[in-house]
Amino acid sequence: MNPKNFLPISITCFAIAGAFLGFYALKPETITMLPEWLQTVSFFSWIPGVVLLLAGFAFLILYGVGLSAQYFLKNCKYFDCRKANEADLLKIYDIATDLYDWNVSPLETMKKWHSHNKTIFWVIEKTIFSDKKKIKSFEGYFCVIPMKEEAVEMFLKGEVTGATMEVGHIVPERRKFTDVYIGGIAAYSNSAKGYAMLGLKQYLSFLMERGVCRVLTRPVTPDGMRVAIHHSFVPLGPNADEGNLYQINNH
Repeated sequence: MNPKNFLPISITCFAIAGAFLGFYALKPETITMLPEWLQTVSFFSWIPGVVLLLAGFAFLILYGVGLSAQYFLKNCKYFDCRKANEADLLKIYDIATDLYDWNVSPLETMKKWHSHNKTIFWVIEKTIFSDKKKIKSFEGYFCVIPMKEEAVEMFLKGEVTGATMEVGHIVPERRKFTDVYIGGIAAYSNSAKGYAMLGLKQYLSFLMERGVCRVLTRPVTPDGMRVAIHHSFVPLGPNADEGNLYQINNH
């Protein structure tokens, strides 16, 4: 039922309640002029008056709650984190090139990674309820690459980077691994960025519970450096500049 319908019902209840209570409040000399049956009705008229008055308030509250609920549902939005599908890869590539501008893996390489292991890319999606419809939009992503042991050694020597990593360096899906590389995290808004960070932290905690002991990343922006240091990443080597390799400090 449309909550706007409660307002006229509430007004009608108030009006009728006012009539009953007004009848009850008549002066004694006026009541004595009425027929006996109306005098009896007047004496008990406060009861339906009070009931209708309370009903009017109840419908007024329902009207307010209904409008608030409508507004909330119309303007409600929430973020969700899910595994990326192939159609998401172009969006991931676009946001990565928009925000990082360089050192981004080619789209075809990303497709090969995704085909090899579908747990690498994760999408941050926003859902908005508008006019009884759910509208979903891509808001960001994060990337966590499970690496083979020999690939880690090449990575630490600088022979391989996140952008040049090949399928042969990546552990296939449903295989055990102990080393991962955070290949990127990006979002269009601060709220989506916060949810992306939350999703990444939860996913890393999940992996660590299952045996992952080394998490590597390579911040390429000042904001990436700030976030890495804030989350206990330390540089591997004497330099702590952008573009250098960092590892999470679990101690």
